[in-house]
Formats: sequence, C-alpha cells, structure tokens
Amino acid sequence: MRTIGNIIWILCGGILTAIFWALAGILFYITIVGIPLGRQAFKMANLTLAPFGKTIIYGGGAPSLLANIVWVIVIGFWEAIAFSRWRSFRSCPSVRVCSTPCNGLRLL
Repeated sequence: MRTIGNIIWILCGGILTAIFWALAGILFYITIVGIPLGRQAFKMANLTLAPFGKTIIYGGGAPSLLANIVWVIVIGFWEAIAFSRWRSFRSCPSVRVCSTPCNGLRLL
C-alpha cells in the first residue's frame, strides 16, 4: 500500500517538492554556516520523494530552534509563496493555455 501511495504522491507533486528542497540544500551549502541546514534540506528532499512508510525522529533543542528560524527567513517563506502561486495557477479553471496564436494565457 505504501508503494502505491508513494507513486501517487510523486505524480501529484512530490517530485516538485523534492526539487525545491534540493535547491534549498544547494543554496545552504554555499556558506560554511549553512552546511548543517543544507544536509537537513537534502534529507527533506529524500523524504518528500517517498514519505509513506518512513519514520521521523525530532531532535529538538536550541540549535534546532535557531536553524528553524533561519530556514523560515531564508527559504521557507519564499518557498511557501512559490508553492501557493503555482497551486493556485494550476487549479484555476478560468485560466488555460491557448492553442491558438494568442501567445500566452487567456482568461475566460
């Protein structure tokens, strides 16, 4: 059952989520200070590819809180905006791509 769930998850957006987590990891690896955050971002990319059947263990503590605050400011807020704009654009029934020479989108 978890294999079917993972396949459905990947097809419905899990691959995009993993790509964005991997990009966040690459951005964090640019600096020495961001390497621990980059490692965690790559772990999240791996987790978002196949989330069903995996167990997450929370480490906690003050360093984790500080890392979460840095992540929200640097990546999390902007990633949430990008996902919300992408999802609202894809789910909007009044916007579709034209197959005629209108060169872009047409509002119905």
